Amino acid sequence: MKKRGQIAIELLFSVGLVTIIVLACLFAVYDKKKSLEYEKGLAEKSSECRKVSNAFVFAINNPGMLINLSLKYGVFVKPNLGLVYVGDYVCAIPMAPMAAHASFNLTKGRIVINSSLGVDMQNV
Repeated sequence: MKKRGQIAIELLFSVGLVTIIVLACLFAVYDKKKSLEYEKGLAEKSSECRKVSNAFVFAINNPGMLINLSLKYGVFVKPNLGLVYVGDYVCAIPMAPMAAHASFNLTKGRIVINSSLGVDMQNV
């Protein structure tokens, strides 16, 4: 009889140990998934930021152009500081800051950049 009780205790200990190991693995996988999602979002924001800043520079250097873009995120542009903000990501416009241009917001969706008379970026 005594032997049967010993087996039950060892079985409970083994099940508990396996449960702890499985929970630790699940936590590690969840943490890695969250990290990858954050990195993916950061890469998308970086891409959007570069797309807007490059379109801005292209419009400045090529007067008379009409450029259509599609944005996944809202964008805040500060040409006077030479910066583009996409959420918590910031990138620089690859040219000298332009004091003559006021800051502006662009919401996600389709935008048109018209460089006929300066640079006019607006949501459509």
